[in-house]
Amino acid sequence: MVTEKEVFQEAKSDYEAWFNKHSNSAPDIAKTMQSAKRINDFKAEADYSYQMDNFVGNGWVLIGDSARFVDPIFSSGVSVAMHSAKFAAEQIEIALKANDLSKEGLLPYENRLKQGVSVWYEFIQIYYRLMPIFSVFIAKPEYRLQVLRLLQGDVYDRSNVPVLDAMREFVEQVENTEGHILKPYLDGSLTLDENTPAPHDLV
Repeated sequence: MVTEKEVFQEAKSDYEAWFNKHSNSAPDIAKTMQSAKRINDFKAEADYSYQMDNFVGNGWVLIGDSARFVDPIFSSGVSVAMHSAKFAAEQIEIALKANDLSKEGLLPYENRLKQGVSVWYEFIQIYYRLMPIFSVFIAKPEYRLQVLRLLQGDVYDRSNVPVLDAMREFVEQVENTEGHILKPYLDGSLTLDENTPAPHDLV
């Protein structure tokens, strides 16, 4: 169960009671879970987005979630696994032709994938700074496809998603406009310059 930090704090240390309370609050989930049996103790984890320091080395590459895991607002797991496998295969072919499977020979793959990671994290930061921004921009025809591609993890070149600049400008407008209707929804603990994991807790 994924939730905002403020909601999770209600659990204190009784994770099982908290989990049961919230899973039972949704009839469909309660029905699905009614015959389930717990086989492990409940535990909590926070800030579980991660990125490996190196995606390549001498004779090896990391693809998909073995290289990084981005915040679960994304529906990116399969998309990133397939794209990174394709990019890795392309670079491995080049490296084999050059008879160079060293880290340096495989590094272009890492650089390409990390460009995508930086784009996704920027989108995450903007989203958590002002969550209603998603609804604002998904409804705009000129930006809808770009937002969907971001959610799918299908962007590896920031120049393909000018919606990020538009989102930044929108957040700045909210920040600087007294009485703006969305101002109460700004997360004061975040700024768009921070490079921190998204504020999630998981049970």
